[in-house]
Amino acid sequence: MGNSLSDILREMFTMPNVSWEEVWVATYETIYMTVIATIFAFVLGIILGVLLFLSAKSKSPVARVFYSIVSFIVNLFRAIPFIILILLLIPFTSLVLGTISGPTGALPALIISAAPFYAR
Repeated sequence: MGNSLSDILREMFTMPNVSWEEVWVATYETIYMTVIATIFAFVLGIILGVLLFLSAKSKSPVARVFYSIVSFIVNLFRAIPFIILILLLIPFTSLVLGTISGPTGALPALIISAAPFYAR
């Protein structure tokens, strides 16, 4: 039993194949996507939620039609699995942002998939 506990722990937690610079870049990109998507999804979701709430109570036929359409769209986007939504939004993402990859390319799918949940 020639190894001490500190030697065993050092061996267990030494990761020579890990590039810590890449880990920090990936961590930054994850935080960036999370913060930006959360802010935009929250704002868009609140706007949709208020519009749905106000139009649901209205007696106006125009408001009823508006409510039906927006409610259908919100429910549709809540039901679409995220991976399919990413694929469906590739042309939109490319048109709006000019890229479909990387952290910025993931933002539209993250925002559009989360906003309907805030709305309801």
